[in-house]
Amino acid sequence: MKRLAIFYALACGAVLSVLVILSNVVFPSPNESDDEYTGWYIVLYLGLFLLFAIGGAINSQRTHPQRSGAIGGAGAALIIVAIIMLTFAIVDNIFLDVVSQQIDKVNAFHAQTTYTSMRDFINDGLLRGTVIVLPVVAVVGGFLGALASLVRRRLTPSAPALA
Repeated sequence: MKRLAIFYALACGAVLSVLVILSNVVFPSPNESDDEYTGWYIVLYLGLFLLFAIGGAINSQRTHPQRSGAIGGAGAALIIVAIIMLTFAIVDNIFLDVVSQQIDKVNAFHAQTTYTSMRDFINDGLLRGTVIVLPVVAVVGGFLGALASLVRRRLTPSAPALA
């Protein structure tokens, strides 16, 4: 993966990490359910998909555009989402008193019978999410990166043929 694509993914992950901290710690809304933000979540996911595709376009090379785009998209997806998930893990453990007041977490905790501690319940969810989410975003990012690489190749003029 190109150094520029890695820096791009790290920067995107850092910005999104700050947004996670702001929304969960600085300006928490414990009485609001995630159901109230369905439209915003759709916009967020579409934005993430766009970031994955841009990572693929940044990483694309003329010689192997699909392969390099797929690697760039998958790499960007993994880096961005891993940073976001790491941020959630840190925030959920350091600021457990704030996070454990979120209505969706409270309802889910009371509906389960496995865990007696909110910290164990949240960490189990984070761990399970990591095992499932990272492979899925790698595949989605790879596909979108390859697609963006092909689009970039179509939109940029090719070098003239040499005689």
